[in-house]
Amino acid sequence: METKTQLVQAFGLTLSETDAIAIKQELLNLYESCPMHSFIDLNFTSSKKGYQGCLLIRSQRFNLNINAFGAQPLEVFEHLLAKAKSHLKSWKESRFTNSQLIESY
Repeated sequence: METKTQLVQAFGLTLSETDAIAIKQELLNLYESCPMHSFIDLNFTSSKKGYQGCLLIRSQRFNLNINAFGAQPLEVFEHLLAKAKSHLKSWKESRFTNSQLIESY
């Protein structure tokens, strides 16, 4: 199995153990959809208006930086996760469509 790097940081808040476990499991699942040798960073910050999350996925062929806001950290993460999955799906569709076109010539 590939080496995975996932960094989850929380600034100004403490994630519950249940939320932390759920988030880490979803990050493992997300990693499986990412390009090879990807790095995933997830940061949460607390403010007067709620929580902000930033999800960063980096690889040689794909880079993504997503931000989301919400009332609870898990809610923010769910928005980030949905956006990341959508971007990865679009990237894969365009990548494989382009490579198939090139191979057909």
